[in-house]
Amino acid sequence: MGGVDRYSMMIIGKYFESVKDFKVVMMVSRKFNLLSEMYHFNPVPLTSLKENKLFPNIETYHLYSKSDFDLEFPNKVIHYLMTYEDAIGLPQNIECTNVAFSREDVKLFGGEIPTSKEVQSLSSSCFKSSTEQRCVVPQNIKVIGDECFSLSGKLHAISLSSNITVIPQRCFWGCRRLSAIENCRQILVVKDEAFSECNSLRDISIESVEALGYHSFYQCKKLTSISFGSTLSSLGCGCFCECISLSEITLPLKVTVLPKSCFADCSNLHTINGNITKYGSGALYNTQMNPTPLLRLAFRKAF
Repeated sequence: MGGVDRYSMMIIGKYFESVKDFKVVMMVSRKFNLLSEMYHFNPVPLTSLKENKLFPNIETYHLYSKSDFDLEFPNKVIHYLMTYEDAIGLPQNIECTNVAFSREDVKLFGGEIPTSKEVQSLSSSCFKSSTEQRCVVPQNIKVIGDECFSLSGKLHAISLSSNITVIPQRCFWGCRRLSAIENCRQILVVKDEAFSECNSLRDISIESVEALGYHSFYQCKKLTSISFGSTLSSLGCGCFCECISLSEITLPLKVTVLPKSCFADCSNLHTINGNITKYGSGALYNTQMNPTPLLRLAFRKAF
């Protein structure tokens, strides 16, 4: 550590996990003996009054989990997850950095998602069975929970935050009128059944996506066009099962395997452009295509 000065070590210390890490560094070199006294906040969780004394110059106290030792300070920052209702009820001297808008919050405050930077996520089932016709997810939202908009029978259009990179399980499952999804280009992962039974969805562009989960577009009966970039490498079982309007699809070169039931019952599918070399059971069942016997044999041997 001879080449690291005290101020550089202060920056490094922000990434420590516990008081123990500070104690080790402070014992290693004399120049770091007073490292903890240089901070005006606690960069790691404190679990006792004894640990708090290691940081005597704290001006703003940070709480990283509900189990952290809580002390009275003029200013506090809470990093653990809180609901919107709990966060807005706190005094002005307490800042929250990780607030979730929950299903209960929707009941209390209505369906408009807060735009304050502290609100970073939508909880699981937040808008499940909602009667809203359109939803705008603001840019402060980075994460949405499982089944967030599922069974919202009247939802026909949604605009996603460009900071959302994962569409979670059953997020839009059963949104039968959903026909327009804006800002999907940054999505990296579409999880299981995310768009399952979105019967009105006609097209979608997910050019950054890397993986599609099980039944991710199951029974999207009006889907005619889906655009991928070169990053897609993995398709889940039954991914496009019963997409009866899909007639042609282009898959990136990284996709070499069609898993079980991938395009099963896509009765109008006649063309797959790509680099497919292996076919799972029923991957092209009831389509206008059939894998060659040689490729079926290669798949059985490999799996």
